[in-house]
Amino acid sequence: MVSLSGTRYAALSGKDFGMNKTPVTGSVRLPSALTLLNAFCAVCILIAIWTETYWIIGVPVIGLLSFYFLKDLKLVYLLMILTIPISTEYYFGSLSLDAPDELFNIFFIGLLPGFLIFNHNKIDFSFVRHPIVIFLAVSYTLSIIATIFSVNIFLSTKYLLAKAWYIVAYFGMTAFFIKDWKDVKKLAIAVGFTTTLTILYVMARHLQSGFAFSEINSCVGPFYSNHVNYAIQILVVFPLIWMLYRIHYRKWHQSYLYLGLLVLFVIGVYFSYTRAAIGAMALLVPFYFIIKWKLVKPAIIVSIIGISVYSVYLIRDNKFFDYAPNYNKTISHSDFNSLLTATYNFEDISTMERVYRWVAARYMIADHPVLGVGPNNFYDTYKSYTLNSFRTYVSDNPDRSTVHSYFMLLAIEQGILAPILFVWMVTWALIKGQQLYHEEEDKNNQNVIMAALMILFGMLVILTINDVVESDKGGSFFYISLALIAGYHWRRVKKTSVKEPQSE
Repeated sequence: MVSLSGTRYAALSGKDFGMNKTPVTGSVRLPSALTLLNAFCAVCILIAIWTETYWIIGVPVIGLLSFYFLKDLKLVYLLMILTIPISTEYYFGSLSLDAPDELFNIFFIGLLPGFLIFNHNKIDFSFVRHPIVIFLAVSYTLSIIATIFSVNIFLSTKYLLAKAWYIVAYFGMTAFFIKDWKDVKKLAIAVGFTTTLTILYVMARHLQSGFAFSEINSCVGPFYSNHVNYAIQILVVFPLIWMLYRIHYRKWHQSYLYLGLLVLFVIGVYFSYTRAAIGAMALLVPFYFIIKWKLVKPAIIVSIIGISVYSVYLIRDNKFFDYAPNYNKTISHSDFNSLLTATYNFEDISTMERVYRWVAARYMIADHPVLGVGPNNFYDTYKSYTLNSFRTYVSDNPDRSTVHSYFMLLAIEQGILAPILFVWMVTWALIKGQQLYHEEEDKNNQNVIMAALMILFGMLVILTINDVVESDKGGSFFYISLALIAGYHWRRVKKTSVKEPQSE
């Protein structure tokens, strides 16, 4: 929607959002600015040599990189996407940051005010009326209100900052830069390349133990904090590789390359031994035909009714007590087949620890139904709501993990309206995405829409028993998929609105 280049942040392209096509030029000419920067670079080098403080040389280097980046922000965006799979988590006291991708997030959110100020008269801001944008804005406003009444405002504020730069960088910048299937192809190649490298890296390390289930967590670092994040990264990039395969399926040398990558990704997910990701990837096949056969609405209705009925069944008369684990039998397993059997018999420790926290969630939601306990406050508040009869060997929770269900987490931390808004948003996106897929005449754009829907669906499956929207590996592509659907929908709306007066 916006192609950024030029001196003062950008030269705008308006064919998507009704923007003026006239390039925006700055008051400072590039040669003059570059000359000053070179002079500054020389001064810094002289100071560094004179004082033997050599880190000063890095200052002009950062300046030169920033100068180059500002000439082509789309390149910065693609670099951000490229670095998602290879970013590593760093801790600064009680704070953590995934670098380098979150550094790009912060760069974009810091740049946003200046970009909007300098180009406000060239941008058609009607995109803010798009339903998905409104959903995100209302949800974020609710997060702010919940933060004001949070039990720990400091923790909630950290959540707000991270969520803000995720929305701006992954949703906003995708909406700005990604205009058609050719742009999505670049995005897919960038993230597909680095994801493939990490899969090969992890599998090479894992091979040394004979792909032992007990060793997978020790093999995914430093790029992934655990095997779940590793599997989710593969899952959300898989539809993009499928899209590349579909785009190039008539070019045998490229189609075989992408077909091989699809097989590699499936193998990677399987040997991640992550049940949710394996199940989600398997469900992508029937989901594809649900979209093809226009069955999204009945599928959503059946899913909502089924989940609601089962939830009422468990809560009514405290039926969930029947699922209390046997403390001595609920253990961790070193073999994946044993894990699957234990899961079926409610004897797997990770499954039953989820139940332990879900039971606590039932009481937390009842105690704080309107605004919850505040974003990012689950860990510090949930233990007083737990029941000892559901306790497991890992209930001390040394990893400080949360409730392991994003829908529950929203209700716990931000009140019951938060998950309702979330479900409403993704339901709208799925229904509208199906409509766009069947209305789109260009096959490559159809493949993009299908890939975006598959990413969104895969994330929804994961979010039923995990909470990774605030994780860079999964949450980034959740927002990217929403942006792709919103972008394609908005371009069609604008195109239709232009044609209607002519038909009259």
